[in-house]
Amino acid sequence: ISYASSMDTIGPIAQNAADCTAIFDIIRGKDIFDGTSLDVQSASNKTDKNMNGLRIAIPIKCFYNGTDDNIVKTVLKAADVFKSCGAEVEETDLPFFEYVVPAYYILACAEASSNLARYDGVKYGFRSKNSASLNALYENTRAEGFGKEVKKRILLGTFVLSAGYYDAYYKKALHVKSYIKQQLDELYQKYDLILMPCAPYTAPKLGESLNDPLQMYLSDIFTVTANLTGLPAISLPCGFDKDGMPIGLQLIAQRMNDYVLLNAAQAYQQITDWHKIRAEVR
Repeated sequence: ISYASSMDTIGPIAQNAADCTAIFDIIRGKDIFDGTSLDVQSASNKTDKNMNGLRIAIPIKCFYNGTDDNIVKTVLKAADVFKSCGAEVEETDLPFFEYVVPAYYILACAEASSNLARYDGVKYGFRSKNSASLNALYENTRAEGFGKEVKKRILLGTFVLSAGYYDAYYKKALHVKSYIKQQLDELYQKYDLILMPCAPYTAPKLGESLNDPLQMYLSDIFTVTANLTGLPAISLPCGFDKDGMPIGLQLIAQRMNDYVLLNAAQAYQQITDWHKIRAEVR
């Protein structure tokens, strides 16, 4: 089901970076039947830990904005691993960071509002059985078929696209997206990768995040940069918190540089075993 068409993309989930690379080499490349596909360079099956010449940026100030201390320490230890293998690791700043989540949710919800309009009980998908008229069919199907959080995002998206608010929210978010892309293009003139946590805290219990939607949205703060700007990113296990919950390390590469991302991920896993350890939650 399409959510946000300008951001939706496929990507492998595997036990290790080497398997991700193998899958990537199968799914990559230009498809004449898919106008959104790109001819991306192949990634090698890296078998050594050498990272000489790799330049990595760490936006250290962003880590301390509500991120769990254990996660910060664990991710910085992972950065030291890259440094020990020959990579140049430097602290940097992302001046756009506070705008990432609001821009993402405005644009994503606007696109979700458009994409999910097709689920009306007529063309395909779920259809309510308790409708006496066409209008009732539309209303009941969408009321019964969408969950609370989905309805909330549809309403938000419809609001920012509505007359009188389009310029104030949606158009402004597009400008912010363009600004973020520009800032990152400049950053990648100097660095090959950005290293960050995947989330400010470890995974919540099932359903727990729905009790605090704002906190749930803010938990995306480290990952939505890649979504907004169309950059390749990967999540790697890098440790556990005090309760035995896994912590994720994120690497983000420049556009079309998937091979740089995957080679660095494979090198990291040549000398760490976090991807082999099963979490033991207490």
